[in-house]
Amino acid sequence: MLEVVEYLTQETSEQIGPDDVIDVFRGGKTAKIKQKNWNTLPVYPTEKRKVLKTKDLVQFALTDLVVRGLVQEEIILRKPFEGSKSLSSSIIVIGVVPGAQTNADMQTWFYFVK
Repeated sequence: MLEVVEYLTQETSEQIGPDDVIDVFRGGKTAKIKQKNWNTLPVYPTEKRKVLKTKDLVQFALTDLVVRGLVQEEIILRKPFEGSKSLSSSIIVIGVVPGAQTNADMQTWFYFVK
């Protein structure tokens, strides 16, 4: 997962959302993946994964990496239009913190999945 985050945030010139990371990690075949040619990236899986098979599990894993401080995200708040009293928000993935892979390799995390 860290490799996907790192590649997408460093090698593309656009804002990357959590769903983008999840879709690339899972080998999604969405219109956005095809349109941006992300299915040709070296981090795009060529085989089905044996772990983290569902979108919910991948989303949980990405969120866990953010909570543990290994992946950085940013929340952007903006007014939909001038004078609006409401705000819209979006979350973008900034990147992997330096030393994240080494830190992750030294730790052991246990999860219970139904």
